[in-house]
Amino acid sequence: MTFAVQLWMLATPVIYLPAEQLGPRAQAVLPLNPVFGLVHAFRQAILDGELDQYGWYAFGISSAVSLCLLVVGCLYFRRVERGFADII
Repeated sequence: MTFAVQLWMLATPVIYLPAEQLGPRAQAVLPLNPVFGLVHAFRQAILDGELDQYGWYAFGISSAVSLCLLVVGCLYFRRVERGFADII
């Protein structure tokens, strides 16, 4: 699990590359990564001091994707809850 989290953080290019340097295609797809909006907003707050329009867009899309994944995960867990303890 720790390896997956490290890989996921490296797959979020805003950590090592500003979003402004990415192409328009990447700027449209990257907010689908739930971590991207949060990391981009934090980076903007630390470096620039304010969040631009793209930052709010990325934060909103990433938040919506995170909430959808939470709902899907909760529904899946409810479905397999009875046999879940037997598997682990």
